[in-house]
This record gives sequence, structure tokens and C-alpha cells, in this order.
Amino acid sequence: MNALSAPLLRELLPAADVTRLRTLRPAWPAPGLYAVLRRRVPWPDGSRVLPCNALPAIPAASAGTGAHGTGVQLVVPAGPGTGTCPATATGAAPAACQSSRPDGATRTPSGGMPAAPFAALPDLPAGALPGLRLAYLLFALPWPDAVSLLRACALATRQLWLADFILAERNLGLPAALLRRALPGFLPWGRETSARVWLRRGGLEGCLHDAGCAAAQRRTLLAGAAALIRVAPKR
Repeated sequence: MNALSAPLLRELLPAADVTRLRTLRPAWPAPGLYAVLRRRVPWPDGSRVLPCNALPAIPAASAGTGAHGTGVQLVVPAGPGTGTCPATATGAAPAACQSSRPDGATRTPSGGMPAAPFAALPDLPAGALPGLRLAYLLFALPWPDAVSLLRACALATRQLWLADFILAERNLGLPAALLRRALPGFLPWGRETSARVWLRRGGLEGCLHDAGCAAAQRRTLLAGAAALIRVAPKR
């Protein structure tokens, strides 16, 4: 389907998904530690050029041009208190507004992640993005937000890669699963966390199932505590 004639995601997604996407923001329990894990993901060579954990800058002409589009101007969030940076006609945000990080994620001038990095996703036509990578991001969201984001990204992209925590699948993965319980957010005591709910609901495979998605390729990471998955295209 041609992206220019494709329906917008907000026309395909449940209203609750659209509402969540406008405001969701990951909250890593130990940002520095999980940034190290993101840098260690063995992405396939062809996927390394894809944006990681953030939307790319998109020309306004590509946004909101579906059958009922509104010509929405997409912007690249520039972090709390710093305003926004409009995408240029070539699809690149001004250099002052974003720069690359070693793990591939978008960095704002203040050094933090955008306040709502996926707020513009509902305004994209289905299949509008070449691809995205989500690295240890979904587990840091409340479960409904994680499912909504995965479902939307699968509709918006032609290639979607996920690296995140999974349940131990066999005895060989049990030692790594036990060690993971010592990571911030997974400690088995104290207040409920998104990370603990993530595992209780089935981890990455459970999120794929609830989002109506399936894995096309899969590789075990962290000795069985996580996995790298390429999501099968949505039909």
C-alpha cells in the first residue's frame, strides 16, 4: 500500500492506544545501566542505521496525508523546557535539536530523552517508516503502554526490531533469569514496578501476543534473559 494513500494510524488503532501514545514516556529504574545494555545489543548490520527508541525526523509532507489526513506538522521533541524543533523539508531535524548517541537513541540538548518520544506516531500513515529499533524500552513502560507502542510501531514500520527481557525458556536460561532479579526494577520486593509486571505478563513474547504480532526472526541475548526479535510485518 502506498504510504500517501494509507490510512493514518489513529484511524486503525483503538482510541485508548492513541491516547497513550501521546503521553507515554519510558522510566528506566537505572538509566545508565540500561544504556549500557542498549549499546551491547548485537543488531544485524542492516538494521543499525534505523532510529533507536525514538521516531526519526519526518517531513511535514509525509504526515497526516492519508485518506482523511490533516497535514499535521511533525516535530522532533527537544526535551522538557526546550520547546520543539520542526523537521526540515529533507526530513532531518536541525543539528541543534538532536544528535546521535552511541546506542542509537535520540539525545536532546539537555541530555535527556524527549518528553513524549512517540507522540507523533498516531499521525503517521501505516507503513510510513522504513524501520525502528526498540532496545530495552518496552519493559520500562506500564504494560498497557508497552502493548500500545508495539502495536503502533508494527503498523507504522516496514522493519521493526525489538531487544528486551524474556522469561527463561529452558533450564539453561534459569541462571541468567535468577541474576536478572538483581537488576534495578526487577528486585522481588518493595513496590510493584513495570519491570516485574513485564515478566509476570510474559515478557517480550507476551507483549507480542497481546499486540497481535509475531516474531519473524529471533536470537537469545544475555544467556537467555533477553531476546532480539524482528517482528513479522502486519498484513
